[in-house]
Amino acid sequence: MARRSSSGIPGSGENIIHFGALRLGTVGSGNLQLNTYSPIGKNNELLISSLRDVPLSTTVDTEPTRLMNVSKQRLSFEFRVEEINEWFIINRFIIYTKPIYTQGPNLT
Repeated sequence: MARRSSSGIPGSGENIIHFGALRLGTVGSGNLQLNTYSPIGKNNELLISSLRDVPLSTTVDTEPTRLMNVSKQRLSFEFRVEEINEWFIINRFIIYTKPIYTQGPNLT
């Protein structure tokens, strides 16, 4: 079978991905703020969405799921607390994704 080689066909990791949800297993104190960013060049990021805050506790009986609707090649996540003496530990981090576009023009 012939293989097609072209710069117009993206390689591995260059697909457009639909990010549908984020599930966290966390413990801590305070409210965990969740932001998603998309890289738009070297060292620049664009805020895509702010997800609903996760109230933290020192005992965990559930893993909260935060829904999102983002279609990008790459996405970065920011987790933070803002008050003094607030803290968090992430024990589990699951991202629900699905590739939606695997080839096409200008996917870079």
